[in-house]
Amino acid sequence: MQGQFKSRTRFDKVFSGQEFPLKIHSLPPKTIIDMVFSLLSSKLPPTFLCDVFAQEPYFLSPLVNTAHAFAVERPHQRQDIFGEEKTKWACHEQTELLGAEVPRNALKVSFLL
Repeated sequence: MQGQFKSRTRFDKVFSGQEFPLKIHSLPPKTIIDMVFSLLSSKLPPTFLCDVFAQEPYFLSPLVNTAHAFAVERPHQRQDIFGEEKTKWACHEQTELLGAEVPRNALKVSFLL
């Protein structure tokens, strides 16, 4: 994904995931759903939000947690998001414009949100 924010935006306020406009019917019992999510909890970031029983169910996580690579660039210096055939990732990590207070280690970032 590539884009530009119109105003300064906190990373923990930009989510990726699914939102459903209608309640999901015919779900297994809540105890089964809770058990499944408890088994998955070690694989999910602590910032993962989910409520399958809500009137408008959702599965959301901050976008920065779901990215394989993250780049903050000036509009005239955007990299090609389609990447190079020889590299694994289409986007090369680039966070210098965020300032020195932002960790460069992706594992640390997920716990700051």
